[in-house]
Amino acid sequence: MVFSVLSLITGLGLITAMPAELEFLHHIIHDYEVPMIVTSGFIVLAGWMLHYIAYRMDCRSTGCAHEPCGPKKKRSGKVLMIATIK
Repeated sequence: MVFSVLSLITGLGLITAMPAELEFLHHIIHDYEVPMIVTSGFIVLAGWMLHYIAYRMDCRSTGCAHEPCGPKKKRSGKVLMIATIK
């Protein structure tokens, strides 16, 4: 999250130079950029698949005694939409 905020500020032109102490960290993170993007894509895809499975499943028909899951499923769908957009 810190790097996302810093990159947003940099993109807006508010930070023009990276401190020398962080330059080595930039190169380390840059080497892993593509694998991190691919991994996060798989995680979001897995989240949508699990959300679809959970949305179709009615656990109350199997004898669960807890409150209905419908509102929780709608909230998780909203979180997944935000994650997908980002």
